[in-house]
Amino acid sequence: MKHGRRSRWAELRRAETAVTLKAAAWLLVQLDALPGYRCRPRPLRADQLQHLDVEAVELLARLGVLKDSGSAAERC
Repeated sequence: MKHGRRSRWAELRRAETAVTLKAAAWLLVQLDALPGYRCRPRPLRADQLQHLDVEAVELLARLGVLKDSGSAAERC
């Protein structure tokens, strides 16, 4: 491995962490738990949903965060 490059495991872990933080921000915004939050979090992409478990996808779909909730739940 070259200096400065991430391993495949490190890249996967980084992607999982990013999706988890993004989903958590959406949940807090939807529950009005972030009163000083200036803007909405970035939307979750379809390729990021593979890092979430089924319960998280269903919860985000119920809160209206996911645009295409039916196919997103089927992917997981």
